[in-house]
Amino acid sequence: MTHCTYEILENDIHKFALVKADRKAMQEFIAYANDLFANHPRDQMLYMLIDFRPAGVPPLAYAVRSLRSDLLSKHDEIPTIRAAYLHNRSTLASLISTFLETLRIGTTRKLFEGDHEDEAIAWLLEE
Repeated sequence: MTHCTYEILENDIHKFALVKADRKAMQEFIAYANDLFANHPRDQMLYMLIDFRPAGVPPLAYAVRSLRSDLLSKHDEIPTIRAAYLHNRSTLASLISTFLETLRIGTTRKLFEGDHEDEAIAWLLEE
């Protein structure tokens, strides 16, 4: 069973949906992101839409550790990222930004609560 899905939307937006809120979902996300980081042109903005709504937020401490050790440490340089995060209202969702800040990567990000995927996509494409 897939725990994280990946698709490329119109306008080259890379959408990830965590179908399960677990470690396997993070491992699958990191595998997709490693390939994306390795192949995305450095001179182009990378648009990411990350959807936590299907299952909620994965274990945040594990997610941050894994992102550091299994993704960021594997790339000398990462693309410039603009990321929108879709989430349902929860206490953990409010901590997403705080945890992402600890990664210290130059990502422009915004969180969208509930069914606002169209709004999130419009924000991603703003200049």
